[in-house]
Amino acid sequence: MKHIFLKTLLSAAVLAGMTSSALAAPIGTPAGDVINNKASISYSVGGTTQTPIESSEGGNTTPGAGNGSNTSFVVDKKIDLLVTGNTTDKAVQPEQTAAADDTTLTYTLTNEGNSTENFAISVSDLGTLGTVGDEFNSTNCTVNPTTASLASGDTQAITVECDIPVSGTNVANGKKSLVDVLAEVTGVTADTDGDQVNAIDVVFADGKGTNTDDAIRNAKHSATSNYIINAAGLTVKKLQAVSAMDASGTPITTGDLYHIPGATVVYTITVVNAIGAATATNVVLTDTVPNTMTVVGTPTIAITGGDGGAATMASGAGVNAVATNGFDLDAEETATLTITATVN
Repeated sequence: MKHIFLKTLLSAAVLAGMTSSALAAPIGTPAGDVINNKASISYSVGGTTQTPIESSEGGNTTPGAGNGSNTSFVVDKKIDLLVTGNTTDKAVQPEQTAAADDTTLTYTLTNEGNSTENFAISVSDLGTLGTVGDEFNSTNCTVNPTTASLASGDTQAITVECDIPVSGTNVANGKKSLVDVLAEVTGVTADTDGDQVNAIDVVFADGKGTNTDDAIRNAKHSATSNYIINAAGLTVKKLQAVSAMDASGTPITTGDLYHIPGATVVYTITVVNAIGAATATNVVLTDTVPNTMTVVGTPTIAITGGDGGAATMASGAGVNAVATNGFDLDAEETATLTITATVN
């Protein structure tokens, strides 16, 4: 029998470890507990010690142990809860989805009341509420779990996953989205008829959370966690300049230069990654020079700024379909592709 008992305990411990809620010490005296006590006095008269007198709620004058009675009351039910969100922003990319990518936000629900309660849990994007730092709307948010039953002092881990919109004005590097989780104690109503000494009164004692929790003492609390776009901020620019040809067809390097047949034209294509942007990986820069021109020599690609990186060409000399091999471009780095061609 001892072995069976130990096995049962072990199984219970394993099952307890699988739950997403954490057990903690109860907060405060449990609701429904009856608190009893009585006072007593000892005294003397004319130097003679008298029999002590115990107290009672109605007043006791009879000396002796057991003649008094307890003053008692029932501990009321305190409804209180706290939701907390991430203290750091969750970095995401435009167009990430909960189905394919890690867009998990984490929250914690704590039962700060003095009794076991049931909770309903919901999620919303604060969106157009205008909260500071909320610049775009994440979509299709789901919360897990949607309900919980927690003893006093226990906590419940909550996760939220959302889809991130495509790039746009407000879905750009450094832009944020606030996602709100609201928890509400269910199946309770606050007593409004004053304290009943010998009954369990229900008292709402919660504070106000975010905008979805609209008041104090309403059996609700909420908190936000943030998404922040950590995207590459790439700018692509292409310039051209005639390097050697005047109006008469004479090669020159200064003065009035013209785009006439035989002229040499230098194309300069730059890709710049913005300050604080995420690293753009496997960047491939392509440019097809028209057949009315002839590429001269081998185009070159160079990276400047930051650690300089490295980049190489995929196409060789004289090829009009110019392409680089894939390269990485860190924040504040610039890749410059240079193509020299003549006008046919």
